Amino acid sequence: MDMNTLQNDSCEHKKNNSHDDEYVGLDIKMAFQPIVDVQKKDVVGYEALVRGPNGESAGWVLDKINKEQQYQFDQQCRFKAIETASKLDCHKHLFINFCPNAVEDPNLCIRSILQASGKYKFPVQLLVFEITESEQIENEDKVVQIKDEYHRNGFLTAIDDFGSGYAGLGWLSQIKPDIVKIDMSLIRDIHKDHYKLSILKGTLLSCYEMNITVLAEGVQNEAEFMTLFRHGVRYMQGFYFSKPRLEKLVCLEDIEPFHQASYPNLDDIVPKSCLFQPDVHSAHDVCQLRDGFEEIGCSKCPLKVEKASDDAYY
Repeated sequence: MDMNTLQNDSCEHKKNNSHDDEYVGLDIKMAFQPIVDVQKKDVVGYEALVRGPNGESAGWVLDKINKEQQYQFDQQCRFKAIETASKLDCHKHLFINFCPNAVEDPNLCIRSILQASGKYKFPVQLLVFEITESEQIENEDKVVQIKDEYHRNGFLTAIDDFGSGYAGLGWLSQIKPDIVKIDMSLIRDIHKDHYKLSILKGTLLSCYEMNITVLAEGVQNEAEFMTLFRHGVRYMQGFYFSKPRLEKLVCLEDIEPFHQASYPNLDDIVPKSCLFQPDVHSAHDVCQLRDGFEEIGCSKCPLKVEKASDDAYY
């Protein structure tokens, strides 16, 4: 998408500056990494990750963007993610990162998202916007306002990289997201780190009390996966399941661990007090966390969506 299109469709734009030509000429693409339900062995969503025109890394792309261009770049990424996912016939949740400090007017931004959703026929209730925790939030009240406006319009919200940045558990009570994505720094080698495991269990309990779905990102091996599941984490993302694919959706058949003979029967591993229902698609179904933390299932989970009606696009 070129910047002329972006400027016509987007919600609001800053005045041109001396760096705009470089940004206007930057072509971006999207890679998609699957988010899986390890209990049902299913793909429930994809995270859209920005890449350069030849598949260059996100870091390579971000190095081309200065602070004055963050707002337009943020909008461009949203449009490109929705456009590409639609062209790939995505019918799962689409997780899109956004920089809260770059959002100037939530209402105008939402208008542009709805415009993109309508243009590319992508259901709004499948959109999940991830608030990155890696940067200092300049205006917390504005972020809460953004989240509230997103919810009013049918979008889901997630806190990304939870546990690695500026926000803590107190941030959850302010933002009240639908989903918390536990950062890979807490996931790495969690099977042999008592302190990380304790933090995870505390986070799970807090999220349960606030009716927030937990998703572990950066899962790299079977030991991490098994430890997470045994402690009540059902939704996961990471190289263990699949690397991001440039302009391609990884299908269920491509999730190699699901098809290995060694993949465990998780129904036999979960404590007997668990009441996983085969027809329920929720991270809150029912899990008894080891050491007495109990997670009783909620009737609605943000990662369960019925088939969209035609009016869901607008």
